[in-house]
Amino acid sequence: MKYFNILTVIFSIFFSIFAINAMAQDENQTVIKKVYMFGTANNYQDSVTYLTNIVPIEKAVFDKNTGYMNLLEVYSNQLQTYLLKQGHAGYICTTFYTKEIKKTEELYLKIKRRINKDKGTKIQMLSDFTFQQVNHGTIYKNNIKKKAEDDENSGEESSN
Repeated sequence: MKYFNILTVIFSIFFSIFAINAMAQDENQTVIKKVYMFGTANNYQDSVTYLTNIVPIEKAVFDKNTGYMNLLEVYSNQLQTYLLKQGHAGYICTTFYTKEIKKTEELYLKIKRRINKDKGTKIQMLSDFTFQQVNHGTIYKNNIKKKAEDDENSGEESSN
């Protein structure tokens, strides 16, 4: 019984520290109402560069300290996953964003002109692709859940 109580206390301390850390992460974030983004995908072994349309993202989370968007790589992974499903492997996906549609359009045209300057590259539009809103709370919860499952599984493996 003493062993169980000690484990309960240790487990409670661990989750308290984890909860405090998660709250501290939330304090470092600011929710911005809307962001506009688009993506490019290129493969150095292919002459095609894929370009998405500009998509509004209603709520994007930014780090107060750096000013950069959190989980931007998740949006790039969405594009990469889409291309893989279409049979296009080996593409490097990049996501661009701004907080204002006019700036996004200017950046979009600048990137498009830069791609067009390369004579050996042609642009293929991905008009049927759209970025999906990333729910930051779900990602953090899934990471917590996965960590707990991993901890349980490692405990079971070590007892066997």
